[in-house]
Amino acid sequence: MTYALRPAVNDTPAYRPGRPPQPVAGVTSYKLSSNEHFMTPLRGIDTVIADAAATPNMYADPGVSELTNQLAQFYQVSPRSVLFSAGASEMLAAYVHITLDPGYNVIYPWPSFEMYKQLSYLSGAEQVVVPLKADHRHDLGAMHSAITDTTRLILLCSPNNPTGQALRTEEFREFMSHVPEHVIVVLDEAYREFSFDSEVVDGMAELPTYPNLGVV
Repeated sequence: MTYALRPAVNDTPAYRPGRPPQPVAGVTSYKLSSNEHFMTPLRGIDTVIADAAATPNMYADPGVSELTNQLAQFYQVSPRSVLFSAGASEMLAAYVHITLDPGYNVIYPWPSFEMYKQLSYLSGAEQVVVPLKADHRHDLGAMHSAITDTTRLILLCSPNNPTGQALRTEEFREFMSHVPEHVIVVLDEAYREFSFDSEVVDGMAELPTYPNLGVV
C-alpha cells in the first residue's frame, strides 16, 4: 500500500542508532554514543524517582515550576527563558518547528550532530550545510556568508559532535555581532563539560546579551 505522505519524509535521512556495547570479559561496557555514563546517579536522585513513582495516577508539574525558578535565579534570567525537554533532541525539534517551513532555510555545520539534518529535512526547509574547516572547527565566516533573507535558524555545536572542537568566546561573539536579530541561533552545548579549552564559550553567560540566542 502507498500512503499519502509529505514529500519531505522521503528526503529525510533515516536515524542510525549507535551500536550496542560489545561484551568484554571482566569489564562493564557502556554505550557512549547514547551518553551512558559509568558514574552512578547523584545522591538522592533514586529517592526522588521512587517518590514520583508512588503517584503514577497524577500529572507531574508540566512547567517544572520549582526547578525552573531556581535555575532562572541561578543564571539570572527570566523564568520564561528556561524550558525543559527530554534531551537536547526534543528541544532542537521545537526550534525547528517554530522557525522552519518550505521557502526558508537553516544553516548548520557538517559533519555535526546527525539530528540537525534529520529534523531540518522533515521541516521541508532548504538545507544550507557548511563544511567544517581543515582543523575540524566551525567555519563561522562561511556560515555568516551563507545567511540570506530566507534564513530563519542557525545551529552551532560546541564542542562539535563528532569532531570535538569547541567554539571560543571571542569568535562566537564576533559571529553573533553579524547575525540579524530576527534569526534564531541555537548553541548546542550537550558536551560542553567535556571541553578542556579555557576559551570555550559559555552559552548561558552569553544568553543575556543576545535575545536571539538559544542554548541547549
